[in-house]
Amino acid sequence: MSAAAGASCCSTPKSSSSPPNTSRRKKWPIWEHFGNIFQVKQSEKHFGPHSDWFWDVERSGGRALMDIGGHGIAFCYWFLNRRPIRSVYCHMATLVHGDKTRAEDNALYILEFEGGAMGIVENSWSRRGGMDDSYG
Repeated sequence: MSAAAGASCCSTPKSSSSPPNTSRRKKWPIWEHFGNIFQVKQSEKHFGPHSDWFWDVERSGGRALMDIGGHGIAFCYWFLNRRPIRSVYCHMATLVHGDKTRAEDNALYILEFEGGAMGIVENSWSRRGGMDDSYG
């Protein structure tokens, strides 16, 4: 869908503060000109936790999804103006750190929001990187 049809796609401005970039959304002076946002993507990744207890699912309750998954879900939910989530698909796998944990070190999920907008969230302890988010 083109900008002329009422939609656009671009990346959000980067910020060194946490949570990622969300505090700047409503301060953008041209926000109204972006049109209908139909997709939001957020990715957060690092190569594993800083403390050993995170690897133990009995102590921590989960892995990449439980550790950093809430950040991406909250980002999509907030960026789409708190629309209700209608459905969730999640794929989790242990791709790199099977010697350290029996839980997932990578999670990818798709959120469908009321009105048809989609949120795509990736959380990984198996990839190096940081944070990245975009919308369209």
